[in-house]
Amino acid sequence: MYFGDFIRSKREEQGMSLRVLSVMLGVTPSYLSDIERGRRFPPSGQLLKKMYEALGVGDIERYYDLAAEAKNDIPEDIKRGLLANKVLYQEIRRIIDAARKDGKA
Repeated sequence: MYFGDFIRSKREEQGMSLRVLSVMLGVTPSYLSDIERGRRFPPSGQLLKKMYEALGVGDIERYYDLAAEAKNDIPEDIKRGLLANKVLYQEIRRIIDAARKDGKA
């Protein structure tokens, strides 16, 4: 499932129109429509979080993963965790190096 399809299904499950959700988020209905149709990348930062809260998605990891996959990016929650804990950089590099040595990276 793609991010836009996921958002549309959650919005429709709640019986919410594009217009209602757009007012809640402070964006235009056409902007949301473009996201749902895959014409625009998912939002980032506060707007992504606000959309999650407005839709009551539940599975935040899946939500962030779908948004990141659509942008070929790292999920927002992981970015925040990395920025908050620089020690993780070293650990990630260690894992990447080990995978490279094993021929898996």
